[in-house]
Amino acid sequence: MKINFDHEELRKKYNPEGSAVREAQLRMLDILVYISELCENNGLRYWLAGGTLLGAYRHAGFIPWDDDLDIEMPLEDMIKLKKIMLENPSKDYIFQDHSTDPYYFYSYSKIRDTHSLCESDSPDERFFKYKGVWVDIFPLEEHSIKMQKLSFYTNSYGRRFLVYSKFPLLRFLALTRYYLNYKLLFPTLRFIAHLLPSSKGCYNKTLGCEYFYSQKKCDIFPLSKISFEGLVFNAPCNPEKALTSFYGPDFMCLPSEQNRTTHQINVKYIENINEEKV
Repeated sequence: MKINFDHEELRKKYNPEGSAVREAQLRMLDILVYISELCENNGLRYWLAGGTLLGAYRHAGFIPWDDDLDIEMPLEDMIKLKKIMLENPSKDYIFQDHSTDPYYFYSYSKIRDTHSLCESDSPDERFFKYKGVWVDIFPLEEHSIKMQKLSFYTNSYGRRFLVYSKFPLLRFLALTRYYLNYKLLFPTLRFIAHLLPSSKGCYNKTLGCEYFYSQKKCDIFPLSKISFEGLVFNAPCNPEKALTSFYGPDFMCLPSEQNRTTHQINVKYIENINEEKV
């Protein structure tokens, strides 16, 4: 499926060189290169996902108005990646999840750039320890959609108190509930999932995540390669299937101009940050 549009005109309009969007995209690209090298050197599997995969397939790079970068990994590979990063700390990048940042409550993880600061009015991020430009890592597991929904609704109830409450006690209780989910509830659900034949052969987002859709492992592996911003990264072996499942059969068509939304990006870049502040 080929749709003709002028890539250069889109870039000039939405993310010209030197613009805030483009600067953030290039910093994300640096993070992706770092992740890719770590994974390749340690036998870990990752691939471009979501809008990043769509951008690679349709634009050979970022969707011009996109302001984030997504990859997916099997949960066990992401755990290994985290271990490698914690044992070999970088002055440029930090692994962010609920264990490295107590007030980070998303079920997926981020790798943050330590030489930048994203200013945001979002209540979701006001307590975060790390706030640099980031790449989202969505870990995948074998379990049912029903189990994922149960885990998400259990998680989101506590998250609402954590984010919006002005009372420290309520935030503490929400944090405690969140901690118990990850230490007790989710391991129990994983154990049950491994006993159910209906959970085999398909990936879903990790427990607690708000995205509910399945991917057959045979549509992901063996991984293929795809061009993105002049570099080559991993992609599912059947990217068309992944994109059709998520965006519909017309994924190659551009959205209407009013739906080409970019968040307001306000990033401070601090190139000479002291190592003790990282």
